[in-house]
Amino acid sequence: MKIVQKFIADISWETLIETGLRILMILVIAWIAVKVIQKILHRLEDRLTEDSSQAGEPPTESQKRIETIVRLTRKTFS
Repeated sequence: MKIVQKFIADISWETLIETGLRILMILVIAWIAVKVIQKILHRLEDRLTEDSSQAGEPPTESQKRIETIVRLTRKTFS
């Protein structure tokens, strides 16, 4: 029990809190970035679908191409 008490007494609580807050801030920023990228990719997909339908391309082929582009872009940002 004394070992645990000594370990707890030796902890720098200030450093522990600062590190925890940094980790939390990084996670929040990463979460926001992921949401923004998802929204951008969704808009890109909608725009490409609209452009291909206006160009008169067959829907199945254009959808496959669009899905590939969006998937590659998503993997790149991941």
